[in-house]
Amino acid sequence: MNKYTITWKNDDGTVLETDEAEYGSMPVYDGETPSKKSDAQYNYVFVGWNKELTNVGENAEYTAVYTKTVNKYTVTWKNDDGTVLETDETEYGCQPVYDGETPSKQPTDQYTYIFRGWYPELTDVVSNVTYIASYDRIIRNYTVKFDSNGGSKVASQTVLYGNNAEEPTSPKKDGETFSGWYNGDNKYDFAAPVVGDVVLTERWVKNSDSDKSDINSDINTDSDKKTDSDDAGDNGNGSDNTDKGDTDSKGDNENGSDNTDKGDTDSKGDNENGSDNTDKG
Repeated sequence: MNKYTITWKNDDGTVLETDEAEYGSMPVYDGETPSKKSDAQYNYVFVGWNKELTNVGENAEYTAVYTKTVNKYTVTWKNDDGTVLETDETEYGCQPVYDGETPSKQPTDQYTYIFRGWYPELTDVVSNVTYIASYDRIIRNYTVKFDSNGGSKVASQTVLYGNNAEEPTSPKKDGETFSGWYNGDNKYDFAAPVVGDVVLTERWVKNSDSDKSDINSDINTDSDKKTDSDDAGDNGNGSDNTDKGDTDSKGDNENGSDNTDKGDTDSKGDNENGSDNTDKG
């Protein structure tokens, strides 16, 4: 009985097996299951031969046939601290999609963080890939509040982390003197950088009675100075009167001297007459 050659090939032409089969018999492949190496895009599964097997009547060749399925790849989404946020299986050539909660990052004293996107940039899937959340960091603002403790109101300040608050104009309070701004028990240093919200409290010192006496003394001193000034004006006028009186007195004395002299002259005249009379007697 005639025999014929039956050749079994893979789809790339590689000979898998060769058999000598008798005429009219059914060819049988008894080698290892054919296989085809997967590529990046597809996975291949052997499903049979390129033509239906028939009773041997001549030399025949059969080629392996495969179905292909699109490969899926693992897409891992991580936060920037390495925490896995989500894992997806995505087909080759498809755009990966993250459908979890928006990633977030804990703020520090200095910065807050806003989710910006993923690193590296998203591309069609061609292999297993990991994407890491990236963030924009924003320097934090802090509020410095001023409790004037019963004094005039002082406006709050908004200060960037690491900058200095500006010392405000001292508030006012009746009967008390500004002593300084305090953070708890410590006097606040306005040269120190702001690193958090803070409430500064004003401390006051009550004005003492001696302070009030000093104020009254100053007022009285000013009043005495004014009185002395007025007295000085009056004494100036009195001095003029005294001088005038002396002048009048002097005038009187001069007149009196003239009269005295005149009297002396008259007396002398009388004596001369008397002497004449005596001589005459």
